[in-house]
Amino acid sequence: MTLPDRFQQADAVPDDLQQLEARLAEAEDILLRDSPQAEATAREVLAGATAAGCQSLALRSRTVLGRSLAHQKRNEQATELLESVVAESRSAKMPELLVHAWLGLGLAHLNERRMARGLQAYLEALKICESLNAPELSLRVLTNLASAYAKLEQYDTAQPYLTEAHDTARQLGQPFDLMITSLNLACVCQLSGGTGAALTLIEEALRHAKTVASPRYLKSVLFHFSQLLLDLDRLSEALTYCEQGLNTDSGFGTATPQCELQVTHGEILYGLGRPAEARPALEAGLRAAQDLRLNDAEGRARRCYAQLLEDQDDYQGALAQVRALAQLEHDLREQLAAVNLQLEAERLRSETLAEKRRLKEEGRTQQRLAAQLRHDALTGLPNRLALHEALGQQVAADSAPFALLCLDLDHFKTVNHTLGQPAGDALLLYIGERVQAAVGEQGQTFRRGGNEFVVLLPAVRAAPDALTIAQTLLDTINEPLLLDGQALVVTASIGLALFPEDGRDSLTLQKNADLALHAAKQEGGQAQRYRNALSQAANERLELTQALRSGIGNGELVLHYQPIVEVRSGKTVAVEALVRWQHPRLGLLSPDRFIGLAEDNGLIVPLGRWVLNTALRQLAAWREHWPELRVSVNMAPRQLQQPGSCQEIRDALRAYALPPDALELEITEQTICDEEALEPFLPLIREGLRLAIDDFGTGYSSLSRLYRLPAQILKLDRSLIQDLSADNATDGPLVSALIAFAQRFGMQVTAEGIETAEQLHLLRQ
Repeated sequence: MTLPDRFQQADAVPDDLQQLEARLAEAEDILLRDSPQAEATAREVLAGATAAGCQSLALRSRTVLGRSLAHQKRNEQATELLESVVAESRSAKMPELLVHAWLGLGLAHLNERRMARGLQAYLEALKICESLNAPELSLRVLTNLASAYAKLEQYDTAQPYLTEAHDTARQLGQPFDLMITSLNLACVCQLSGGTGAALTLIEEALRHAKTVASPRYLKSVLFHFSQLLLDLDRLSEALTYCEQGLNTDSGFGTATPQCELQVTHGEILYGLGRPAEARPALEAGLRAAQDLRLNDAEGRARRCYAQLLEDQDDYQGALAQVRALAQLEHDLREQLAAVNLQLEAERLRSETLAEKRRLKEEGRTQQRLAAQLRHDALTGLPNRLALHEALGQQVAADSAPFALLCLDLDHFKTVNHTLGQPAGDALLLYIGERVQAAVGEQGQTFRRGGNEFVVLLPAVRAAPDALTIAQTLLDTINEPLLLDGQALVVTASIGLALFPEDGRDSLTLQKNADLALHAAKQEGGQAQRYRNALSQAANERLELTQALRSGIGNGELVLHYQPIVEVRSGKTVAVEALVRWQHPRLGLLSPDRFIGLAEDNGLIVPLGRWVLNTALRQLAAWREHWPELRVSVNMAPRQLQQPGSCQEIRDALRAYALPPDALELEITEQTICDEEALEPFLPLIREGLRLAIDDFGTGYSSLSRLYRLPAQILKLDRSLIQDLSADNATDGPLVSALIAFAQRFGMQVTAEGIETAEQLHLLRQ
């Protein structure tokens, strides 16, 4: 049993409240078997909970009280109490309690023949149950809902609910639930003509009824059993079970099944040809049915009684019974028609309300979507669309100068690769909050996408003021933060453009701010203002990109080969293929002039394909003289991630009749953070292909990841080698440690840029 909410965090629960909890559990347990006693216990608990100020326990006790009143057909009191419980349970977000309240309300409405409202209450309860993992509660709702449909003679609708309830009861293994569901399903099967299935289910219900030991339910099961046997013309058996039911002890709730048993007793005795005994049984049953307003039992009693009187030549009495029966059936038809009209009206009303709710929700949804359309899902900041609209309005509304800052986080991909995307998202949230707080009322902050933010400063008129704000933003961003348990210092770059000097429309202004941002990043961060030379450089970059696109296919690329020499033997064991661009106007260009362009514009894939095939073709020719020679080829991250890249390498090796161990692939430190990209290459690596980690020592490699990779070679960047000397107390130990690390995990080490004999000597040591 769940303890009251006010004591859930306490070390101990007061004894008196524990006792009240236990008493309420007793009331819930006997609710269906002895509603008057459940009512008395619930009132006792309610008084105690109210005095103790425990609201949740008081609300639960009111729910049990309301349901007990409904079971006693004190419907007005039950309805008033349970409607208040529904409102409070919904407000307190107590869904299970809300289901119990709807169940009680549904019963009270059905007792008053308010069928539509009763069904609606049960359907509300079922809707809540669908979101809860509470099979026992769902079982109660399904059973009650099916019973309501059965009373409306909508057996096809009732049966699926009952079948699901019966299956759930079997899973739970509770005798009481199995008895109720078996009995209800048997009744529906019997009324639908499935007497064989009904008989099996009734026998199952009887077994469980004897276990439950409730006179009310035992009488009810025995009545239905005897009725079914009567329909099957098994009169002797029917009489046995009917008399068992009549002789079962009475108690709370037994009046209805006792009345039905009396009528059935008379029907069986009449069928057995014992009219003298049947007549008093039918008369007693008829009186009880009229008192209890049991229309079905009254109809059966009058029908059988009329036949009996006719057999005894009492035609006047038989006619009176037939007339009363006709009036009763007429009233029942009218009642059923009225109920169906009520249900149809309720359905139409519900559809109208649902349509109104749908339209209202649709309006709210459109507003929400409009807001989402203009806001970033992660940070909640206005997005690119909102930026475009705000800039357009600012340009159109005011000719006075204003400033635009474009901000980009440095090395953000490294955070994603090393700490994971959730950490990257958390970092963006931190930065967004910091930037927004630093800008304050001076302007508006936008997230344009990725790790880019934009700040609009409507009231800033001069570049020095904008640069001051930019520096404040950089200082704010640079403050250390704790991310995923690690202290992290983040840097950023900012590009600045002023309206109208640096652009008279929003697109030009953003473009020029981006150019300033690019210049700031190239110069190592900080803030830069746009200048005309940046546009010229951008145009040159665009022209160079277009020239490279055509140059790849026009044979303008060439390969130079740098030997890789074994330190101890001095033997050349491999060559590294280095691409150069023979530009028709600018001459021979080194990779730093065009590789970045190729990576930014997707040209790195066709460029890399050309390098691979050209290098392998040259190696095949050289291997005729040096059969052990290998070639080393650089692979950019985008190449590795390209679908089918592994198959392309395999096809190229096959085309030049080369084994996989003739090729080394050089990958960057960034790539080792993307272990999934290397998975397709594992079969080739097992066949001899070698992986080399290029330029190690310049990035942000994780040594813990490095040793898990299938790499055989570690290439130390030339920056670690160029200052290597006996007098350098820093680089020497670092290089030694990296070599020891690599060798510890069976990796070879290649040092780039050995230019002096001293460097070679130290590396040999």
